Amino acid sequence: MPVDKINGIMTNDNRWTEVGFGQSGESYLVGQDMTPRSQSRFLIEDKAGYLQALQQAGLSKTLLNEIDQRNSSIGLQPLETPSVKKALQGESGVQTINDYRDVPVLSAYTYIDFVGTRWALISEIDRDEAYAGVSQMAQTLIRNSVILVLVMAVIMSIVGIWLGN
Repeated sequence: MPVDKINGIMTNDNRWTEVGFGQSGESYLVGQDMTPRSQSRFLIEDKAGYLQALQQAGLSKTLLNEIDQRNSSIGLQPLETPSVKKALQGESGVQTINDYRDVPVLSAYTYIDFVGTRWALISEIDRDEAYAGVSQMAQTLIRNSVILVLVMAVIMSIVGIWLGN
């Protein structure tokens, strides 16, 4: 299968936000050699930021230069994350890990057996973005609870004073 076809499928033709991947979500395929078979969203959207993140994560200068020159990480970048390892062992699941950029992500993984070859299928989104709604809801509940307690205290004080008189 041509790389362009794989990338089109894995990136939803570069329409991550429109299909629900938000600002940081991506899906990618990984071969048994633990290197990608599809492009990273971050390489496509912000090559300089992607290369800087890989450098900070400890990728060698030689490999960074090759990815930069080819404008591709396919078959080059090591993706030895826990999710990739588990998927290539035939497991499926969801877990929070540090991804290849060394960023905490919510990672869903599974495997694909195709013509005698196993691939890892990984979908990830930055943890902060994935849990942003939960954090916002928790803050709203705390704020509303405090307001309710204060209102009830005022009402109870007024009732207590009225009954005392």
